Amino acid sequence: MVMTIKNKPMHSTCKTLIVGATRQWQTLPTKCSVATTTTTNLTRFSSSRRRSYNLGHKQPSVRELVQAFPTGMKLLISDIHRYYNIRDASQSPNNSWTNKGGMYFMPRRQAEQQRQLRRDLKKVALPVFFANIPIIGNAIWIFCAWKPNLFLSRHFYNFNYHRYFTSAEYKTRKGAFETAAQDFWTTTMIDAHAPEYIHLVESCRQGNNDLDNGEDMLLDGRILYQLFQKKTYHRMEWKSINRQQMIHLAVASGLSNPFLSLMPKFVMTNMLESRVADIVKDDANLIRENHHMTKCTQLTKEEVLDACAMRGLPCHYDCSFDSMRLSLSKYLMIMDSVHRDVGKDCLLKSVDGIMFMLYLQPIRYHLSRQLSTMVDRRRP
Repeated sequence: MVMTIKNKPMHSTCKTLIVGATRQWQTLPTKCSVATTTTTNLTRFSSSRRRSYNLGHKQPSVRELVQAFPTGMKLLISDIHRYYNIRDASQSPNNSWTNKGGMYFMPRRQAEQQRQLRRDLKKVALPVFFANIPIIGNAIWIFCAWKPNLFLSRHFYNFNYHRYFTSAEYKTRKGAFETAAQDFWTTTMIDAHAPEYIHLVESCRQGNNDLDNGEDMLLDGRILYQLFQKKTYHRMEWKSINRQQMIHLAVASGLSNPFLSLMPKFVMTNMLESRVADIVKDDANLIRENHHMTKCTQLTKEEVLDACAMRGLPCHYDCSFDSMRLSLSKYLMIMDSVHRDVGKDCLLKSVDGIMFMLYLQPIRYHLSRQLSTMVDRRRP
């Protein structure tokens, strides 16, 4: 089976493959009903619909991945069908979406599904191609079992595995936060003890409500953005960042993989810019729907996990979903002030905006450690 993604033929292909499925599938939304079913039919398949394994904290075996492959393909094709339904609804001249936000408007949940599917298709293209080659194509499962989250999308393993992978990725990113922050303070900033830095630390100390949990530290994002504008104007560019710093930034941004050190610098640059674009657009959608005002309670567990994982917020295995929602809410409050004063387009197109987004979490982590040390010294 060779999967091709085209406009209308994909609809008939999806229906043909799904008709013969042995499992019960959710009814796919039609073009006319997509706009009005924003919280049921258009959500991703829940983990309960995927094959369940008794996992513990281990990675899936080759046998489990091979067994789950047909079901994963059906889930993937179903999401492709949903992708086109969402796109058609956003281009319809008269429905609840376009009447509210204009042509091409879609709610945050559907916009994130579009983004995630595009990422998933890039990830699974190579394994799906090799899996359809007789005999020798079976070798691809060895690599998939080695790094399932690198070669396969979540369609091919259940939510427990997905959470374990995001937890492991967060630990890797957290280890790179301090290194990336040190790169910024020691090589980009002229003087780490500049008045702007002292003002930033003091504003963090006054606005921080929980010094014991540094990752959730609350600060005014505008102050940090102004620091970038004052100190990095016409000086912080991609060419001014050496290769080692670029690797540190990539790891801190959740883009680490075994081949990262072999990638050309322009490839890493494109990856980082793409990650920033995804985060900024999703931030704008979440803020527009006022999720930071409701503590992100309207997001599902999978949605809040994915949102925290993309931004480098705490999402380790022992972290509760309530604490993830709190972390995401605090982050969105930071970005709300930046989006109001700076704007989404400036964050996407200016060098200052891109660097601000890349260094935001490393600097927050670095400052939280500095503040925790200051508090410890003051305690009797």
